[in-house]
Amino acid sequence: MLVLLIFLISGCTTDSSDVQDAIRVGEDFKKIVFNIPDYSTFSTDRIFPDNEKVNKMVEPLLTDEEYKRFVNRVEYRHIAELASRSKVNISLANIEFTKIKEEKDFLDFDYLMTLRFNSTEKSMTRELGIKGEMALIKEEGKWKISRDWNRALTTREIDALFK
Repeated sequence: MLVLLIFLISGCTTDSSDVQDAIRVGEDFKKIVFNIPDYSTFSTDRIFPDNEKVNKMVEPLLTDEEYKRFVNRVEYRHIAELASRSKVNISLANIEFTKIKEEKDFLDFDYLMTLRFNSTEKSMTRELGIKGEMALIKEEGKWKISRDWNRALTTREIDALFK
């Protein structure tokens, strides 16, 4: 009876390596989206050639529905425009996930990501913490992001870091 009870309890939870796999998907996604190594290659006057490349890179990490939302929100383009306007390179310095809900083939996290902004003009680097939420579901044995939300950045906020 005890063995059966342990089996039933363990069947409802995700093992730690599975949780780490899901977190890795979230980390990989954020590293792609918040990677503007050279703001000078972007112009707010034209469509960014990297936008399509980024869309293709993140597609396998997102559910179909979340991918459509990502493309429609032009999320990467928005980040690239911020980098260009503020004249900073952007990278993900760190991200920490806190599991808030777990069900079979579903994980929900709060996260705190630290973004690094490098102003080559001012020879300065600054960091900013941003909170967010991410849900992942397991589809065909692979973790995919079904929802991602974080507070939007503004040019004013980035510029204030360098004053």
